[in-house]
Amino acid sequence: MNQNPQLDLHIHTPYSDGSWSIEKIVSNSRKPIGKVDLDMIAISDHNTLNGLHEFKHVLEKFNENQSHPLIGIGAIEISASYLPDTMDQEIHVLGYFPLNSDFKSEPFSSLQQCIEAYKNSKNRQLEMILENIIQDGYSELSVQEFYEFAYSISADGNLNRPSIARYLQKKGLVPSVSEAFDRFIGKDCKYFLELGKPTLEEVIHAINKANGISVIAHLGEYPFDERERKEFFKFCNDCHIRGYELFHPHNTEDIICAILNEAEKNPNLILTQGSDFHGLEVKPNNHLGECISKDLKKQYQAVLNRVSKETAERLAKLDSIHFSEEM
Repeated sequence: MNQNPQLDLHIHTPYSDGSWSIEKIVSNSRKPIGKVDLDMIAISDHNTLNGLHEFKHVLEKFNENQSHPLIGIGAIEISASYLPDTMDQEIHVLGYFPLNSDFKSEPFSSLQQCIEAYKNSKNRQLEMILENIIQDGYSELSVQEFYEFAYSISADGNLNRPSIARYLQKKGLVPSVSEAFDRFIGKDCKYFLELGKPTLEEVIHAINKANGISVIAHLGEYPFDERERKEFFKFCNDCHIRGYELFHPHNTEDIICAILNEAEKNPNLILTQGSDFHGLEVKPNNHLGECISKDLKKQYQAVLNRVSKETAERLAKLDSIHFSEEM
């Protein structure tokens, strides 16, 4: 691997809410829009592992023509409630596994249960949000038509709010996904409602039980003040979190410094980086391979290089890493 390996460990495909196929993502990893020549990538779709079988085969074919292989990591991004019986803050947890894992095996049973529980709750939530919109006078919409459209753009039937956003866009009610969130399905919109989901503790435990690496995603997207962030770090550490996503387009300098400070206290923490790429049609400002804002890249280039090397080395040995629950 390169002395300064380039990683993107947070990428979405049509198996959840991304618009680029796995084949397109892999083929662009060496000539991406972001102009970053990647050495290691992870497909981390929301609340599903089902795209990883295709990812493995696409990657094998791609590497037949590469002078140095592109390394693939199996991953997932799971939605969780911070605390039991609360719907105030949704937290996303990234889980990393060897790509050749048997995701149907017993060690993954708790994780599969979390996925199924989330999927059932999410589908009911989407139906209720859409019904709220229809009852407010948008009679041109229907739940049945939504499902027909959503399943046509999802490789896995794994639906979420961006599925509604793209349906509203198709129907001509909004020009973009972002406006759909602003007007119809954002958490501050009158049509929005929340249903329960697995707790953060349950999700971290399920990933760890499968001997995966549990990582808190995009800390900069959660509205914690400094005190709340410290409490959050303590809660996650008590749950035996394995790491944090250090570099993400939405992580500010304050967030980066807070995570680095936490890692100084616990050197075993794994620090990752990810673009949160969904395809330019969905998130036009998130480019493949660009895991840090341009304003901060020069300032943190040395840290980025060091962390990338350490993370790449640890993930490349994922098959042989075995964590103790007390880490």
